Amino acid sequence: MLAVKTEKPVKPSGKVEAPSPMIPHPWDLPDAKAFQMLAEGQATPEQQTRALKWLIEACGTYDEPFRPGGSEGDRDTAYACGKRSIGLQVVKLVNINLSAFRKTKKEPT
Repeated sequence: MLAVKTEKPVKPSGKVEAPSPMIPHPWDLPDAKAFQMLAEGQATPEQQTRALKWLIEACGTYDEPFRPGGSEGDRDTAYACGKRSIGLQVVKLVNINLSAFRKTKKEPT
């Protein structure tokens, strides 16, 4: 199971604007290297975890997708929901109980 460390929540002191979901998620050289090694099938366990964690965060998986602001907010909300959908699918596959799933499906012989 993927354990993503998160910081202790901080109560906002005022109105907080959600960033545009169209702004690329920050990355650094070890993130890029982790994905390159993953693509080559040569990633270390640490690189695999780093790449998966970055992907889940880049999708805004645990962020509120709603963006206020009229038609601009509607578009940003739809975009954030699309990104989040991918993250949720990744997290589902990471956490799915395969043994329970196998009991309900016949595996091909």
